[in-house]
Amino acid sequence: MKLLCSPLALWFAVSLATAATPKQPSVAAEKPWALRNHFTFTLDAFRLEYAEDTAEWRVVEGESTVLAEKALFAVELGDGRTITPAQCGPPATTWGKASNALGDGAEYVLQFAPKDGLQVTHRLMTYKTQPYALIRLSVANTGAKAISVRKLCPAVFGASSFRAWGAPGRSGEWRFSLGTGYPRLGPEQPCVFKLFHDPGKKATLALGILPDGNAPASIEFSGGSGEVGTTYAPALELAPGQKAESETLWVSYGTPDPEQVKAYFVAALRGMTAPAGPALPQMTWCSVPAEAGFEQLLMQAKAWREAGVGFALIPAGWESAPGSLKGNAPHYPKSMAKALDALQKEGVAPGLTIDPLTSEKGWLNPGSEESKAAVAERMAKFRDWGAQFLSVTPSAIPDEQLAAFGVSRQEANRRAMACFAEAGGGIPVFPSAEATLSGTLEPWLEAAASAGWMLESGITPAPVRLVLDGGVPISDDVVAAMRLWPAAIEAVGPPAPGLGRFVACPRVQAHCIDTINPSPRLWQASFKAGGVFAGGAVLAFPGAPAWNVADLRMEQDWNVVLWRPEDGAYDTAPHPEAQKLEIHGVTPALDRPSLLGASCGLALHLDRVRELSWDANSNTLRGILAGPPEADGAVYIAVPDAWSLVSGVVNGKDLRRGEMRKLTGNRFSVKLEEKETRFELTFKHE
Repeated sequence: MKLLCSPLALWFAVSLATAATPKQPSVAAEKPWALRNHFTFTLDAFRLEYAEDTAEWRVVEGESTVLAEKALFAVELGDGRTITPAQCGPPATTWGKASNALGDGAEYVLQFAPKDGLQVTHRLMTYKTQPYALIRLSVANTGAKAISVRKLCPAVFGASSFRAWGAPGRSGEWRFSLGTGYPRLGPEQPCVFKLFHDPGKKATLALGILPDGNAPASIEFSGGSGEVGTTYAPALELAPGQKAESETLWVSYGTPDPEQVKAYFVAALRGMTAPAGPALPQMTWCSVPAEAGFEQLLMQAKAWREAGVGFALIPAGWESAPGSLKGNAPHYPKSMAKALDALQKEGVAPGLTIDPLTSEKGWLNPGSEESKAAVAERMAKFRDWGAQFLSVTPSAIPDEQLAAFGVSRQEANRRAMACFAEAGGGIPVFPSAEATLSGTLEPWLEAAASAGWMLESGITPAPVRLVLDGGVPISDDVVAAMRLWPAAIEAVGPPAPGLGRFVACPRVQAHCIDTINPSPRLWQASFKAGGVFAGGAVLAFPGAPAWNVADLRMEQDWNVVLWRPEDGAYDTAPHPEAQKLEIHGVTPALDRPSLLGASCGLALHLDRVRELSWDANSNTLRGILAGPPEADGAVYIAVPDAWSLVSGVVNGKDLRRGEMRKLTGNRFSVKLEEKETRFELTFKHE
C-alpha cells in the first residue's frame, strides 16, 4: 500500500477541474460529486472525498463502490436546537502544512459564518506516511451572550450511509472510556472504535475516537444511521470569546487488512490520547456488594485468604455521609481505622473505596490548589488507617456543582483521579471496577482482547469485576482466559472451586490472532531472551478456527516451527477447529541446539525464562527458568541432527554419561524443579 499522491496535489487536480464559486449546501447536495468542489485523497483503490461547501465526506472503492457517504456535522445546543451545515451558509476554506504527534501532513479548514453567535469550524487532516485521516469539529462564541453546548458531532450518518456493507460484510467494535486515564471496558461503555470489513471486496473501513479525556465521546449506530459525538454533561457554557472542540475522529479507509487497521488505531491512540495514569499492579482482591455490611466482608476475606487472595476492598457506602470519614453505623464501625485493622488481623491487606470529590467541607473543585491540599489530607488519613490500596469511583457530585466549577463530569473525575494518584505515596490508586464479567469464557476473551490492544498503546486497563456464585466451579478454559486479562480483578462473592489455580499462576501476556472475532478463540504468546525471539505458544480455545504457521503474528520474518507439549516433537500439519483448549509450542527453526519450552503451563513456561544464551565458541546452551512450575513436567531442548550432547550441569548436578544418551527424537529433557530450573549443556557438532 502506498499514498499515490500528496493530499495537496490531489486537491489542486480536483479543484482545477471543478473550479466554481462554492454552492449553497442545499443545491450542492443535489449535484454529483464530480460537479462539486471537493478534496480527494487516494490510497490504492480507495479514496476519501471531502466537500468544500458543506464539509460532507464519503469513502469510495474503485470507480463507484461507495463504502460510506453523507457524513455531515451537527452541533446540539443546550436548549435542544441543532446546527447543521445547511444552516451555516458557505464556509471560508483554507489549507496548508500541518503536523502533530502522528506525523506531518496537510490540514483542510472549513470555517462557516457565525449562526446565532456561534461559529463552526470543521477540520480534516491527512498524513504523508499514515493511511488514515483525522476530523475535528470546533465552535466559538462570537456573540455577546453565553451559549450552552450539549454535543459536538464531527460526523452524522444517514440511514443509507453504509448500505454497501451487506450480508458478506463483518463488523466489530471496542467499547471503553478513558475518563480516569485508564480505559474502562465493557458493554455499558461507549463505543470508540467501529470496524466494517468485507473479505469479498477486500475492503475495511474503520471509525475511531482519539480521546483527550475532557468529555465522553462515542460512535453510535442504530438502524443503519449513526453519529460520532462528544457529549458534555452538564452542558458546556461558552462565554463570549470561548471555544470548544470535539474529540478527534479517526478514519481509516485505505487499509484492507482489519488487523493492520487495529494496529494503526492503537498507534494513533498511543500518540494522541491524554496522558494515561501510572501503571498499576495485576492485583486480585475480594469485596462484597455495596449494600452488604462489614461482617460479611470479614467472612469473605477469610474464605478468599484461604483461596490465595491476600487483598480485601471495603466497598462504597461505608461513610455515614459523603466526606465525613466516619463509618456508616451499624453496617460499619464508626472508626474506620478499626475496620481496616480487623481486616489486617485476618491476614489480608485492606483497601478502601472513595468518592474523589467529597470532603468534610463539601464538594471539591478538581484541579484547584485548595482541592489538592484537601486530597493530600484525606490521603494521609487513609494511610494512617492502614489502607494499602484505594478504589476511586466516579464522583456523585451534582451537575449543578460541576456547572458552577465550569468543568465536565469526565474531566472532573480524571483530574480527581490524578490528584489521588499523585498523593498516593506509594499506595496503588485504582479506578473502580465498572465492567462486570461472569465466570464464563466469552466475556473474558473479549475483555482480554481489548485490554491487549490497550496495553500496546501504553495504557493500563481499569479493573474488572468478577461476580461469583461460590458453588459453581470455574472451568480450566475460563481460568486460562482470566490469565490473559492483564490488569486488576475484583472478585465479589464466595470463592468458586477452581479459582485457586488462577491465583497460584501468573498472568500471561498474549495477543489474539482471529481479531475480527469479538471474543477471539486463537491467541499467541511470544517471548524474547536478550532482545531476540526465543519462542512462544499458541492457545486455541474451544471453537478456535483452523489455523497454520502462516497465521501467526511475528515481529520479524522468523522461520518458525510448531511442537507438541506432550512429547516435544515437531508438528507442522494444519490444525483443525479446536474442540477443547489446546496449547502448541512455537520455536525458531535453528541449526543448533535450542530451548523449546516446557511440557506444561499456559505459556509453556517461556514466560519464566530468566536467562537464555548460546555460546558459539564453546557450543554451550545456558538457561534459567523461574519456579515454581505450574505442574509436574520437563523442559525440552531441541538437538538437531549432527549435534550431540557431551557434558552438562542440570539443577546443580553433573550429567552422567547414561543420562546424556537419553536423546529421544532429537530431544533432551530437563525436569522442572520447584524453586528454579537451571541448565548448562555443552554440545559437539559432528
